[in-house]
Amino acid sequence: MIDPKMSFFLEEGKAVLNDKFQWPVSCEIDLSNHCQNRCSFCCFKDYLSENRRDLDWEIYCKVLSELVTNGVKSITFTGGGEPTMYGRFGQAVTYAKDLGLDLGLITNGQRMDDVIPFLDMFEFVRVSLDAGCTSTYKLIKGSNKFKLVMEGINKVSRFKIKEGIETTLGLSFVVCKENENEVELFKNFGKIDGIDYIQIKPLFDKYKIHSLSIKDENCLIMNRHKVNSRDACKIAGLVAQIGADGNVYYCCITRGKDDFIIGNLKDENFSTIWRRRRFMKPDISKCVTCRYTNLLISYQEYSKTRYKYLTHRNFL
Repeated sequence: MIDPKMSFFLEEGKAVLNDKFQWPVSCEIDLSNHCQNRCSFCCFKDYLSENRRDLDWEIYCKVLSELVTNGVKSITFTGGGEPTMYGRFGQAVTYAKDLGLDLGLITNGQRMDDVIPFLDMFEFVRVSLDAGCTSTYKLIKGSNKFKLVMEGINKVSRFKIKEGIETTLGLSFVVCKENENEVELFKNFGKIDGIDYIQIKPLFDKYKIHSLSIKDENCLIMNRHKVNSRDACKIAGLVAQIGADGNVYYCCITRGKDDFIIGNLKDENFSTIWRRRRFMKPDISKCVTCRYTNLLISYQEYSKTRYKYLTHRNFL
């Protein structure tokens, strides 16, 4: 799939592909490594089980101020662990919003009561559901919370409609061996009032879903790609990754891997750390699939001659 958002950042994409220093456009922050689930396909479950910690509050405040000063536009609270388990979740959201950042939240949906008071502060909230029924949810997630999550989804949907809140609300589904027969069942959840879209993506590229019917306008298909170019690593530099341990990681897939730690915010400021990223050269042969390949494909498409006008971002 071509990501139209990449058309807004062609200049930044060109900079990182030419090995020039470029501040990230967006930053993903793990507020917490605590999580109620232990998903079968989670890349980080061992790391999380051995590193149960929350992001230091002072580090959080300091790095956000630095990001804003240098033009970073948005923050996604994700994991790592479950963001809503952070003890100062509400304060973290409010602080970031007061700085003028656009905010997104990726959550497992088990604590939607903690999200509702701050719902209008988010540009989007996406619930990682990954199952169509209770038994499959327990099999994949390792917890018997499907009913709780669905109740939370319905509750926040009703609140959104009642209050006229414009936050985009989505559900995601990672296709894997345990749930590959429930894709069509999951699509029905997209019909819930207040749900703006559903996202379906395969765990690895072997779960090809090109043939899936996407007649529904709110159904977004995100295919995976085997990384075959270091350019994907470069374009990944448009999205910074900060772990709950204070480490700045090379990309989202490398959380918890010592070889991919660029630096730690306890020891250095973000700017100093980030300037080292472009000199790292990871072994892409070890990458199973890469979400940033989608961004690279999008950049390559929008860089074609017929799209040159898109680089004039300050003119309408």
